[in-house]
Amino acid sequence: ESRIVFEKEFQNPDYLRGIDENYFVHEVYPDWGSWYEAEKPEILRYMLWSIISHGAKGLMYWQMRAERLGLENNLAGFLNMDGTDRPITKVVSEVGRLLEDNKELFANAKPKKADIVIVYDY
Repeated sequence: ESRIVFEKEFQNPDYLRGIDENYFVHEVYPDWGSWYEAEKPEILRYMLWSIISHGAKGLMYWQMRAERLGLENNLAGFLNMDGTDRPITKVVSEVGRLLEDNKELFANAKPKKADIVIVYDY
């Protein structure tokens, strides 16, 4: 089972886009550290494309390489501690490559205006 909290994953990008249509999502976690099982690559792919489809103009990951010590050791990065690939490395590379190859399209893309509004009270 994934740890993605769906209402937060998809409401936050809509909220941020309402503030500035050129927003970035900071600290995208490709994995959650040693306190959970490793995230499945297809879940990370779904999360990244969902964020992009909600209008994000950039992604910043936390973190590239796993920590040597502490709760973020061995699982939190999209590379292993020794710099070798993990299963999620391919996902991050694929998404990055597609964004780079189509940067004009993504830079100029705008989500379709909604016909309705849903009000959610935190």
